[in-house]
Amino acid sequence: MKRYMGLIIVLTCFFSMIFGGGPQFVRSPWVNLNGIWSYTFDFGKSGKQRGFANSQGFDNKINVPFCPESSLSGVNFKDFIPAMWYHRSLTIPSDWKGKKIFLHFGAVDYETEVFIDGKAVGKHCGGTVSFSFDITPFISVGKAHNLVVYVLDDIHSGLQASGKQCPDFKSRGC
Repeated sequence: MKRYMGLIIVLTCFFSMIFGGGPQFVRSPWVNLNGIWSYTFDFGKSGKQRGFANSQGFDNKINVPFCPESSLSGVNFKDFIPAMWYHRSLTIPSDWKGKKIFLHFGAVDYETEVFIDGKAVGKHCGGTVSFSFDITPFISVGKAHNLVVYVLDDIHSGLQASGKQCPDFKSRGC
């Protein structure tokens, strides 16, 4: 039996490669939106009144999915940011015509509002849960659209759970 064990293992690996992947491993076409976005801080939380939802871009650049506190984001801002706006251009491939198009976020901390070409797509609350919006009614395939994401993360509001966040109103770089 011991001399056949190696052959059994090799054949098992071979057949699992040949017959392994089932339909659950087939991914529908998708576009990864990670990368460089434009952004602006909104310390006064007045961006809605100033029309940021209709933005065609902001002056600063950030590498998404990294948070602005991280050096990997290219921002490396260590003080409190109560609100922030992100923008990028979004073009849906022409061969997606007639299909439902979903915009999926792995997680956004904490409250999120999404706009396409200035129109409100949806809201989400919760910093560690993924969420999606059906954006089919808001887009035209093959056309460039302005995707704007508003993020409110005011840890001093008392409305969200906190863990290791610094409770002081002046950041100590924690």
